[in-house]
This record gives sequence, structure tokens and C-alpha cells, in this order.
Amino acid sequence: MPVEDGATWDDTYPGIVRGWGLFVGTLQYLVNRVGALGRATEVRLGKIAPGAWQRVLASLGMEGTPPPGFTAELRAWAAEVLVSVDDYSLLLAFGDEATLLIDVEGDSLYTVAATYGDASPQRAELLQGLAALAEDACRAAGLPAD
Repeated sequence: MPVEDGATWDDTYPGIVRGWGLFVGTLQYLVNRVGALGRATEVRLGKIAPGAWQRVLASLGMEGTPPPGFTAELRAWAAEVLVSVDDYSLLLAFGDEATLLIDVEGDSLYTVAATYGDASPQRAELLQGLAALAEDACRAAGLPAD
């Protein structure tokens, strides 16, 4: 997270806590359930309209930020919420095969779809599906389509 000139500790601390929560949640998922490095990743980043978080959640079929442990049906896949922070972040696990991160930082939206384990046509298809979910979230946030 970039620190602006003149920023105080109180300005910076919440972003640090959120970032570490996402990192630790991802690391815990990888160590406990996956055991293999990622094979493919799709990343998007861009400026969003104010108040976009609720539109992002609606694009995923959610009315509010779900708590950790919640299971959501996203298209053809069940997604377990690993980490969530109201109005900011959502880290979803798709079994032990993939994750999808959607994170708002200031006026930017950051999405990462990643698959883990051996490369296979099924994992490639899953990555394409997660990239499509991320694209829907980006459009809902007001980002231009690729």
C-alpha cells in the first residue's frame, strides 16, 4: 500500500492490518490445503467509482460482505470465504484448486484469480471461470472492459 506524504500511523495502520490478514489467509490456505505452488494467475487492477463495493458484491450474487467460513455459490462453483473485511476485501477458496481475491484499496480495485496444483484442462477452465467472475466485479465497479 503506498503511503502518502504526511500520512500518520493512524492513516496507515488499517491498510497494513488488512493486507497482512489477506496474506496470512492466503498462506494458511496454501499450507493447509494445497501444498503446491500456483500454476496460473489472472490479475486486474484499476480505478473505480466511489461506493463500488456493494455493486461488486451484487455482481457475485451477494447482498453484503459475507463472514469467513461462509459458502457462496458462484456460477458452477462453491466458494468458501477465507478472509473478508467489510467494504474492502474478499478472499474466496474453491476447494483446494483455486482462489479469487477481490480487494478495494482507496479508489482502486485489485483482483487476483489463481489456480494451484498440476496443470490440467479442468484447472484452466476453472481459471477462465474465475477470471470471468473477476471481470464481472470489475465492470460492476466501473472499470472499462478489456
